Amino acid sequence: MVFATKSPTSEKNLIDNYIALTSDPGTHPLVLAALERTVLYMQLPPSEGIIFTDDKAPVELITNSMISNFFLSGEFVNLQ
Repeated sequence: MVFATKSPTSEKNLIDNYIALTSDPGTHPLVLAALERTVLYMQLPPSEGIIFTDDKAPVELITNSMISNFFLSGEFVNLQ
């Protein structure tokens, strides 16, 4: 799962927003479930490898190509 923001943020912002939303009765349960899972399984960014950003790479082109190649390979039948 990937989350993005328009401005700089931190893990603390996400946790604070989750806490605030849990006390709002109008918050949809799916939003809370997604945020809870994100907070529980948050990881540090990788120190090496490919990091996709929309300001420095044609992310849509690369990821669409990866998805197309995956489905064309026939491997999708193994998904559960």
